[in-house]
Amino acid sequence: MFAKEIQAMFDFDIYQTRVGKELFEAGERRGKKAGEKKATKKLIAELLSTKFNIETRRLMPRLEPLRINDMLELGKQLLTMNQYEEAYQWIDNRKRMIKSKDARA
Repeated sequence: MFAKEIQAMFDFDIYQTRVGKELFEAGERRGKKAGEKKATKKLIAELLSTKFNIETRRLMPRLEPLRINDMLELGKQLLTMNQYEEAYQWIDNRKRMIKSKDARA
């Protein structure tokens, strides 16, 4: 059900209720987190692209499973990497680590 439908049914503004405010705040947090991940992924892809002369569009899918903290760590590690294969190996290792953690949870 959409907010407009609820408002029409009960003749009140759902956003003025406690539940409405909580839902709005939860949505805002999710949106902020998604925005942070997207910006971090774009930055790391640009760094990889610049350092190793790889097209950004080839890097974006490879970074998708990584969490924000993973990408920040990759950014630090990038300073000492000399070849794109090192970065790809780091990403693959981190994806395996994430997958094994998720499987245990």
